[in-house]
Parts: sequence; structure tokens; C-alpha cells
Amino acid sequence: MDEFDSISFEKYHKSSLGNIAAVYTTMKDFDGPLKMFLKKQPDGKYFALITPEQEMDANTAMPVYTKRWRIENYFKENEFLGINHLPSLNLNAIQTMLSLRLLTSNALDNFRHDLGQNTAIRLRI
Repeated sequence: MDEFDSISFEKYHKSSLGNIAAVYTTMKDFDGPLKMFLKKQPDGKYFALITPEQEMDANTAMPVYTKRWRIENYFKENEFLGINHLPSLNLNAIQTMLSLRLLTSNALDNFRHDLGQNTAIRLRI
């Protein structure tokens, strides 16, 4: 945290996402330099994004990785639907299974929305 606090964000280019520092770092058990994008939130907390892509800039990296996070959350929240398992190697069976599970996922999302944020629901299909 001391290293994060020592970074002067004002010297970095201000983008539509705010001042984001782009610094190079290393990690244990990883060969080569890593690029780290660091942003200080208004509440004083830090958001760090580390990538091996040396040519990537903050305006590209931040939106790409936030979308990636949403996709990972989608699969985690809908893991019980079995989207990570294929029923067979037959293309028609895979397409049918994915279509039905995506339909189920959308229906459950609508149910969750209708119930409100304070109500938790767990359905087993």
C-alpha cells in the first residue's frame, strides 16, 4: 500500500476513466515485466489491473477487463445450469442445450429482478 500511496496520479494522462497510473511491475513466479494500471477510487481504495500486454493503454484495458469480469460472474452465478458441461459432441444437441440454458438464465434473471435486491433465491434445475 505504501508503494501505491507514493504514486503521483496527477502526472498521468487523465482519461474519461480518471487519472490512471500505468507502471511496470513484477510478480513472483512470473517471468518478464507486467504492466499495472492503478486507479485511486474517490473513497481512497485502489483498483489495480495487471496485464502482460505491454502495448495496451488504460483506455483499452479498463473497459475490456471490466467486461471480462461480468462474463466470469455470469458463469459463476449460473453454474448450476451446467453451461460448462456439454451433453454430447453432436452440434445440434450442443446448440439446443445452450439455447435452453440461456433461456432459463434470462428467465431466472427476470425473476431475480422482480423479487428485488434484498431477496435471495436459489433454484435447482
